[in-house]
Amino acid sequence: MNYFFYSLNTQFENTGDLLINKALINLLSSKGVVYIEDANKPQDFIDQLLDKNVVQLSTVSTKSNVIDYLDERLTDKKRKDSYFLILVPGDLSKVGIKMAIKSSLYALKRLIPLKKRGAKVLRLGVSLGNFDFFNGYVESFNSWIYFYYAVRDKKSLKIAENYNFSNLNYFPDLAWTYCWKDKPKIASKKKDYVVLSFRSNASGKYHDTAYIEKITKSLKDILLNSDLKDYKIYVSYQVEYDRSASEYIFNYFKDEFDIEFIDKNLNIEEAPDLYFNAKIVITNRLHVFMLALLTDTLAIPVIDKIDNKKIWNILEDNDLEGLVLDRQLPSEKNIERLNKIFNENEFWLKKFNEKKRENSEYISKKVDSLFL
Repeated sequence: MNYFFYSLNTQFENTGDLLINKALINLLSSKGVVYIEDANKPQDFIDQLLDKNVVQLSTVSTKSNVIDYLDERLTDKKRKDSYFLILVPGDLSKVGIKMAIKSSLYALKRLIPLKKRGAKVLRLGVSLGNFDFFNGYVESFNSWIYFYYAVRDKKSLKIAENYNFSNLNYFPDLAWTYCWKDKPKIASKKKDYVVLSFRSNASGKYHDTAYIEKITKSLKDILLNSDLKDYKIYVSYQVEYDRSASEYIFNYFKDEFDIEFIDKNLNIEEAPDLYFNAKIVITNRLHVFMLALLTDTLAIPVIDKIDNKKIWNILEDNDLEGLVLDRQLPSEKNIERLNKIFNENEFWLKKFNEKKRENSEYISKKVDSLFL
């Protein structure tokens, strides 16, 4: 029997993080029992992860984290049972001497003892972000502890190879496997509006007015001169700390467009409903982009290859960079590109669905080989 101990250290305000964690837990629960940490975690987030073979840790143990519970369970481990510690997917950045020391101590005190006692540690579907020299080699040293260390884009794979990571593999973004089960049979306002959803900064949780001002000014010029100029606009967000960016866009656009601000953090049911009925979704968030396309709605990223390297790398890996409006290009070029993409809607949706099938099959085969 397979037992998965899921260390839930993620961004609970981010519907994209819910999406990839839910997708991974669904895959694992088809292969065994999944224990997820729930102490001091938002219950509404936990509730959306629960399914058959998924167990809240608090219902079976007084331990507050799965590592302690795993350590306890290893004492009575049966020969035919396999125990796995699962670390969450998403972004991984480590800089500074304090972080390097913390990572080293975590490996020495927590991960190595588990490995010696027969547990297998896995990191699945991460993007390697900012790593300074010292942290890169600390993470490389720590990677020998892992049974499977898998990154979700080829640039991250190259970074890991440069630092000589051990047990290194490629594992695409888990959103590729997500199936939206509540697709409306009849669209109420099918394809008669545009959705704008933008992050507030290049990275982090804090609003950067200069960052969003530059994007908003360019985007307004592009939309006013494109084939989308007469469509109603909804401004929304699926990450709590993007609210300020959404409000800024609304106020900047309200005198020129028929526009509405949806002032709530859209959850994993609400966001697909909004995207499904849109003509197009324009964003610089990876999982806004992915979730929109998963509802059969064209999505266009407005990004910079440096500020938004995570989304750019995944698009490039899947031959979808032709959907990008590059922030470094002049507005005239992006207006021309937007109109071209808009008129090639069916081509891009077909291509995305082909990539979804390829990536879903790849992930499914990997999971089958890892957890027999």
